[in-house]
Amino acid sequence: MADAGGRTTDLNEEGPAVPAPSQRAFLKTFTGLAPRFRAAAVCGRTSAGLKKGFYAALVRQAAAHGCFSVFDTSGPALAEAVAELAAKGQ
Repeated sequence: MADAGGRTTDLNEEGPAVPAPSQRAFLKTFTGLAPRFRAAAVCGRTSAGLKKGFYAALVRQAAAHGCFSVFDTSGPALAEAVAELAAKGQ
């Protein structure tokens, strides 16, 4: 949001928890779509409940299909993605 003077305010609320079945479904869909694209951007706050390794799995699946991936997140999720990207030479 921006006021009349141009000052901005960001509202970053916690999102809902993502249950394991939804995580698996997302990864399956992502894997199916990855061959159609040259790049994938994963952006935003890390949802509560994401299992360890979720972001690394996204990197692996994208790379397996020749799809470059970028991440705009923070904390452990970003560290996980960066480590996997480095392992893949991206």
